[in-house]
Amino acid sequence: MIINAAPLTGLFNLRSWANDTKKVWDKLEKSADDRTHLAYTIWPDQVRDVCKKDRFIAIAHGLEELCEVEKPASKKKGGRSRRNKKEKS
Repeated sequence: MIINAAPLTGLFNLRSWANDTKKVWDKLEKSADDRTHLAYTIWPDQVRDVCKKDRFIAIAHGLEELCEVEKPASKKKGGRSRRNKKEKS
């Protein structure tokens, strides 16, 4: 809940809420938390730039097509296929 209240940091009269929301807001501004949907709502251009370099953040925001980092090769797991299991039954 505190992260949702962070943009309203200047409106809180209760000192503890004002301090807590200010800390969260400062963290968001420093792009320490670009994976949050709130950051994308407030600073879409900044988050899109980060998505170009970080595949995990791009996936979190559904912007994988912007990512310039190559997708890692998929690892095939060894094992039996379903057909082999049915033949033995």
